[in-house]
Amino acid sequence: MKPVLDEQKLEEIEHTLALSLRSHVRVTLVLYDPLEQRKLSGFVTSIHTHTREFKLQWAEEWKWLLVDDIVEAYIV
Repeated sequence: MKPVLDEQKLEEIEHTLALSLRSHVRVTLVLYDPLEQRKLSGFVTSIHTHTREFKLQWAEEWKWLLVDDIVEAYIV
């Protein structure tokens, strides 16, 4: 079952994503997965606030992710 994050935790996650986008710093994300804890690390290159999606890039790869799938985000 996906953990419910409080408003402060959601704000922290959003702030960390914005910091990565603005300052080009690497962010590490822990994503919700019912089977295992998934971690991704990279740089946020785009944020769509209306759909709550963001683009995470690492090496030559990238992926669109949902903010609501994140349970933890931190700058390494």
